Amino acid sequence: MSLDVSNWLSGSKSYKNGVKSQWIAGINNIFYCLSTLVAVFTIDRWGRRFVSFWGCTGMAIAMFLAGGLSKAQQLHLDNKAWGAASTAFVFIYTSIFGSTLLMTPWIIPSEMFPLKLRAAGNAAGVVGWSIGNGWLMLLCPIMFNAIHEKTLYIFGASNFLTLLVVYLLYPETANRTLEEIDFLFASNNPLVPACEAEFKRLKEEHRLASLSASAEVLNDEKPTDDLKDSSSSV
Repeated sequence: MSLDVSNWLSGSKSYKNGVKSQWIAGINNIFYCLSTLVAVFTIDRWGRRFVSFWGCTGMAIAMFLAGGLSKAQQLHLDNKAWGAASTAFVFIYTSIFGSTLLMTPWIIPSEMFPLKLRAAGNAAGVVGWSIGNGWLMLLCPIMFNAIHEKTLYIFGASNFLTLLVVYLLYPETANRTLEEIDFLFASNNPLVPACEAEFKRLKEEHRLASLSASAEVLNDEKPTDDLKDSSSSV
């Protein structure tokens, strides 16, 4: 998608890669690759949800600004600064994506599915990603030719909509054990607030059960210790 945006912003309206659009797309991909290193330091420390939140917000703002600046370039053809600024925000969009939402869709399925379904769940995620990415790549040139910079507004709005999806349907899985993940998805209600409430309840029950079991073990061992003391004294 970012390749299509770069080509369109650089003036390749027929989507034939010229030298300029190739340079822009190449540099954009370099930023994209380097941005993935940011996730190494953030995705576990800040958690999946927070990374997704700021990623969606940053990408949405970048898309709206890229669209507005692109429109300004169309109105001021003699000033190329508007187009350069618009392209810069596409770079920013790609970099934010590489450090946030490029990672979380692959990590969360590997954490949320139980062991017996993990392979199938991850495979389903790959299939969904491939279908979505494929049709979007085919649709982008049509959208840019038909509605021009308004395409970027649609992408920006989609990112804001994704904020609501993440808030309601994506519970935090970072720094939680496999047992805790089972507690997290034990609720019959799929919404995150209900999942977190059920998680806290089950975790407290598990903690109390563990304490009770430990106390019983100590009580069972105490008579044996007393008997040993009596035998040694005799």
